[in-house]
Amino acid sequence: AESAGDRKHPILLLVKEKMGEIIAAAAFLSKSCTPLDGTADQDEDVVESQDMLRDMRGLETIMEIEQLLLGPLFATVAPHQIRTAAPHVHAVAKALYGVVRKACASNPANQAILREYIPQMTSHLPCDVGAFDANVQVYSSSRQLLEALDNDVFRIQVEAMRTARRAGSVALVIETCSCHAVPVSI
Repeated sequence: AESAGDRKHPILLLVKEKMGEIIAAAAFLSKSCTPLDGTADQDEDVVESQDMLRDMRGLETIMEIEQLLLGPLFATVAPHQIRTAAPHVHAVAKALYGVVRKACASNPANQAILREYIPQMTSHLPCDVGAFDANVQVYSSSRQLLEALDNDVFRIQVEAMRTARRAGSVALVIETCSCHAVPVSI
């Protein structure tokens, strides 16, 4: 059955048709940004892959795709209903946010690139597409980014904790209130 999101925007139809290929490409990029031994230690190949994504403007492209996917749906579907109203869009958006999360792990240069996308990522928090986890990686270890946060981010986090009761919400609040266990002043 065709969902409400499918009928509203041509890009959503294309995503539905190419979903498997897009998710496979995102999985490949995520894997290239993940240490082979599963530890948090960044090996040379991982850093090289993360840097390549940045150098090729891959992070910006992913964020533009995220907005193209989720933006049209916001007009017809409540953000918290995207998973059921447009499951293919939800799956692709989640896979792409997974790439962002992996590319930002222990990579301050990539975290800094995503600073301009904070409002967009914040608007995606209620969609449950991985924006929480990506935000945690973007903010982790970056006092400058934490101090630049808009109060709207906190308001959205509190609302998300009330409605979604997700561990990711709590983790994001913890990450955005301190940097290396030192409180962040605003």
